[in-house]
This record gives sequence, structure tokens and C-alpha cells, in this order.
Amino acid sequence: MSGAIVTVNDFDSAIVVENHKDILVVDSRLVADDLGIEHESFMRTIKKHQAKIEQRFGIIRFEIGEINGRGQPQKFAWLTEDQAMFVMTLSRNSERVVECKANLVEAFSKARQIIPAQNDRIRELELRLKIAELEKATSDNNTWLMARSEFIVQAHGPQMLALIQGRPDAVVEKIEKVTETVICQGDRKVSFTGKSTAELGRELGFKTGKEFERWLTKQGHQDKICEGLRAIQAPYIPVEYIADIKRLWSQTRKTNGTQLMLGE
Repeated sequence: MSGAIVTVNDFDSAIVVENHKDILVVDSRLVADDLGIEHESFMRTIKKHQAKIEQRFGIIRFEIGEINGRGQPQKFAWLTEDQAMFVMTLSRNSERVVECKANLVEAFSKARQIIPAQNDRIRELELRLKIAELEKATSDNNTWLMARSEFIVQAHGPQMLALIQGRPDAVVEKIEKVTETVICQGDRKVSFTGKSTAELGRELGFKTGKEFERWLTKQGHQDKICEGLRAIQAPYIPVEYIADIKRLWSQTRKTNGTQLMLGE
């Protein structure tokens, strides 16, 4: 994996293979230690043949080591298997050198077997972490939606929540009884049950009753507007039409890409 460092050292050797950005490498200090030579001497050999190494086996990555206590920071190289093997071929084949070559080959071989499995496990853990983060974000969002929905229900009732969510069919009809009685000449009483277009229009967000009437006519429902006697004659909506009109208004607003925000 990019940026991951996975060490492999399952046998009696100083050699440790690491995975740096999906490239298996070994620390030159460890190779020098396994060879039984000074690291400075090993680095001089690398620098002497650097051009040839990089021409045939790729760029050598150098790094400055951390300082433990006093002293100058030590420069070292991260060597690939080919680079390390080439440098070791420049040494005389003593028993120690041959053993170091065998250790290096074995370390890289084990790394190629173990590191992919470890990387798969790391990817699995990263995926699980992503899923957990998404689940938490979803849970937080659901909590916010529930709080918002609860506020709307408390402030305006469940009907309003259903309308805002674009579910007019889910509205539980509320019988709106608004009765007005007008006394005419000869004490004759005329009553009607409904809401004036001005009153219902305000609930639906219209500025005036006339604006609401024009919208209702445009929707082809002018037949739902009746004339009734009040202190002055005024159009009104009979109670049996109110729920239908609210549904129509919600559907129209939803189609236009906006939500209905009404006052009770």
C-alpha cells in the first residue's frame, strides 16, 4: 500500500525488508551489519557505483537517519533487492558474504509472500473504517432529521410534516369546521361551513384571497369557490374541499421544486 511500512524478519538475521509505497526495500545499515562491515564503507561502495546501479536497477533513495543522543545524523540508502544483491556481488565471496546473500534472498522471498496478505488486511480495516464513518454520518443526519420532523409536528401537526415531505396522500384529514352565520332581513339566518379564500389563501402562502382564487382557477378548480353571505358577500371554500385543495397545493409546489411551508 502507498506509504505503508511492513517489516519482515522471521529468522536469525539482521535483514529486515520493508514495504515503502508498494516497493520492497532494505536498509543499507542492516545489510552492512549482516555483512560485518562498517556502514560508512558500505555506503562508499554504493556511492562509487551509484551511476551503474541506477542505470540498471533504478534510482537509489537516500535518507537521513534520526539522531540518538549526540553525533552527526547518518545518511543511509533504501535498497531494492536487485540493488542490494548487485552491491554485495562487489564483495569477495567469503562465508559471511554468502550467508548474507542467502539471508537477503530469503527475506525478500518471505516479504513477497507475507506483505500482500498484510496489505489486504490493512485495506479491509480501512474499508471497515470508511463504512463506520459513513454509518456515523448517516446516524447523525437521521438524528437531525428526526429532531426537525419532531419540531414540525409539535409546531404545525403531523399533517404539515406529511405535506412538507411531499406525501399529501399520507395526510390524515382534519375536519375543519368554520361556520359563519349571517342574519338577513326578516331575521332569516344564512350559514355556511368553510373558510374564506382570503383566510385559506394566507394559510397556503398567498398574499391575498384574489391571488389564491386566480391560482385555483388556473388549476381548473374554480368550481370549488362558492359565494356566501358574510358581513359583505365574499368567496369561500366549503369545508369538504379544503383537504383536496391543500393536497393540490402541496403537489404543485413539489412539482415546482419547492416545499410547502404553511402556518396553522
